[in-house]
Amino acid sequence: MSSKRERRRKEEQANLEWVGECVERALVRAGELTATAGDVGTYRALSDNAERSREHLQHIEEPLFGRLDFVEHDDVMPATVYIGKQRIRGRSASEDAVWDWRSPLGKAYMQATRDNPMNVGRRSSVTNANWQVSKVSDELV
Repeated sequence: MSSKRERRRKEEQANLEWVGECVERALVRAGELTATAGDVGTYRALSDNAERSREHLQHIEEPLFGRLDFVEHDDVMPATVYIGKQRIRGRSASEDAVWDWRSPLGKAYMQATRDNPMNVGRRSSVTNANWQVSKVSDELV
């Protein structure tokens, strides 16, 4: 394996580990959420929601499959986003570690071309399973 490919794989593995930390934080938050309930009805609703969140998060084996690097970015549009089967929040509610493939950014991952780059400079396919990156393929758009 070339050293450039191995560097890219390690870079994506480091990001995947950060995503894992985000999932762990979300699991803790889901468990703590029910403590904020002020009445039985709210408690049940929060408890059900927390249980659904835990169920989804505990069974993630392949948290992401793609990466987009944008040509132009700012405070609203990040330079890089990751695309996966479901949204995974980052450090805060306003930051996403992984964007859902059904979101507008997921659409850019699926549909950007050289004729219509949709502000995408590079699209990467990240092959991973059981939280280990095995391959990264980059495509300039």
